[in-house]
Amino acid sequence: MKRLLSAVLYAVILLFLLMACSEANPQNAKAFTNRGMVLFKQGEYQEALEQFEKAVEANPDDAQIYFYRANALSALGRKEEAIKDYDRSIKLAPDVPQPYYNKGNALVREGKNEEALKEFDTAIRKDPSYTRAYISKGLVLARIGKKDEATEAFRQAKAIDPAAAVPPGFGITDAPDGK
Repeated sequence: MKRLLSAVLYAVILLFLLMACSEANPQNAKAFTNRGMVLFKQGEYQEALEQFEKAVEANPDDAQIYFYRANALSALGRKEEAIKDYDRSIKLAPDVPQPYYNKGNALVREGKNEEALKEFDTAIRKDPSYTRAYISKGLVLARIGKKDEATEAFRQAKAIDPAAAVPPGFGITDAPDGK
């Protein structure tokens, strides 16, 4: 009986160690994510993507990992896949504005301006001080010929951050009152 208990205990310890060392655990997901982020910052997008894919395998319920993987996919020109990952990130963390913003930018690059505007508006609703979302919204509005609405988006960006860079030609200056 003692031998059986020892064997069972040994098997449990071995199983625990194998699980701790396996790729499918949140600690390894964090390590893969950190490596991916370093590689992404170095411009090694394919290698970063591979790390983010391992991170997703290790922790498929982490919205941030999908966000990072989407960024890598976008940098590689794989916009449709990136949009799907932004959607996964949004589904897992619907109150975070950045995936909406980045999805909007990916949609702009796909020529889907109206859809992009919806994403920028959602990012702004989630974070009303999201200056870059106002600027991106303004740029899209200007591109589709809605200059008055674009000007308003740029004004809102300047109201939040007077140092925000807005394009010329919209009657907005760097003066403190925006005139």
